[in-house]
Amino acid sequence: MEAWCWYKLIPLLKSLGHRVTALDKSGCGADPKQVEQITSYSDYIEPLMKFMESLHMAKEALLRQEIFGTVRRVLVLSEKDGCLGQEFKSWIIESGKMKELELILGADRMVMLSKPQELCICLQKIVEKLS
Repeated sequence: MEAWCWYKLIPLLKSLGHRVTALDKSGCGADPKQVEQITSYSDYIEPLMKFMESLHMAKEALLRQEIFGTVRRVLVLSEKDGCLGQEFKSWIIESGKMKELELILGADRMVMLSKPQELCICLQKIVEKLS
């Protein structure tokens, strides 16, 4: 999903004091690259990789995750997501890879557009739990 999808959620998160960055992938949205210039997946995700490199301690955090596996995963599901089948959702939950589950009632596949307030509250709750 591109940066524009998050326009309703970004101000809500910022109002809670979070720093928020929504990135376009190469050749999309505000990114200056033309689609013809993208010849690999690495080219496509280059804006994300540059951003991650710019973050203080990003490499250390990624290294810690790979070595110790300490990152807790939380699955946020939207009730009316028509893209992910129930079987797949159940498999994700039962696999045990997600430590917690949050369900946003009435939200469709684009929860950040259909229920931005509820998603913001959900994300804040997750941050508070994990802090």
